[in-house]
Amino acid sequence: MEKKVVVRNYSITDGELVVTGNSLLTSARRDSVEFATRSYTEVKDFAPLALEIVAFADLPTDEELRGIQDTATNTKNVGADNVRVKIRAIMTSTENIYDVHSGEFKRFGTKGMSHFSDAELIKCGRRVARTTTAMLTQLAPQGITATTATALLTAVNSFETEVDDQLDTINDRDIATEARVVKGNSVYAKLIKVANTGKNIWVTTNEAKHNDYVIYDTPKTAVVPVPPTT
Repeated sequence: MEKKVVVRNYSITDGELVVTGNSLLTSARRDSVEFATRSYTEVKDFAPLALEIVAFADLPTDEELRGIQDTATNTKNVGADNVRVKIRAIMTSTENIYDVHSGEFKRFGTKGMSHFSDAELIKCGRRVARTTTAMLTQLAPQGITATTATALLTAVNSFETEVDDQLDTINDRDIATEARVVKGNSVYAKLIKVANTGKNIWVTTNEAKHNDYVIYDTPKTAVVPVPPTT
């Protein structure tokens, strides 16, 4: 069964939601006597909501998570370049011995390497390291040694870890984004109740206090889809 997409139930920013929440709580605490007639108390309602707002505000922002993801991506790209450089050095030496159309040269399987996906590059790097080790006698006159193959394999292994790390940051960002939306919706739902109660209390007696509970002019049912984190 396909997982339901989580959407934001508010159209203001997360920062504005925090500021709005704190403002509403200040007004509600000021009007605690009136709110008590609607079964609101500090212990049951206001204090827990204040803590929830603080917890929501402390969640990492998407900008932070995107920065972590971008750093991991850059590290992975540097690792990919390192693998390609080592492969090309081996292939240049190989080409000095074998024709590029020969079976020996094709055995390395590097054709089209510049267009390889990460997974294909990892597979290619291991194949080149393995083939280099098997052909050390032939490649030795070109300065290729067992150390050359080992250095390539080390670079490939590091690159594979960097690919995994990048995928982890993407998944972490997706999970954190959904968690932030869920918590934001929870805060917003409680604030709407406080706002509606406050407006109802003062609607016919005090316009200024009534206005303290107006969040914004957008209908409270507005739903803002959460963009994918890519």
